Amino acid sequence: MKGAWIIAIIFLLLGMGMDYVFFVLIRNVKEDLYQPTTFYGYAFLVAWPIILAYLFGGKIKSRKKTATKRGVIRAIVSGLICLTALTLIIILGLEI
Repeated sequence: MKGAWIIAIIFLLLGMGMDYVFFVLIRNVKEDLYQPTTFYGYAFLVAWPIILAYLFGGKIKSRKKTATKRGVIRAIVSGLICLTALTLIIILGLEI
């Protein structure tokens, strides 16, 4: 359960950071950032890993693997690629 809390905090920090980048730095609409739905989203980001850990705790423990440097780097690179793509779509005003 400790791991679920750590993941929940990471999700929350990433969500807040990405919201700030998109709403304040890119779109320049800070007033749209702090709406009740934003805080509901943050609560969901915290609750989701904890709910999953509670529901699937046995399966998670039985399939537990050690994180490797390669796996962490893959996750970071994938995230940066997605963040860059979304940022370019918003900045360039592309319609998809």
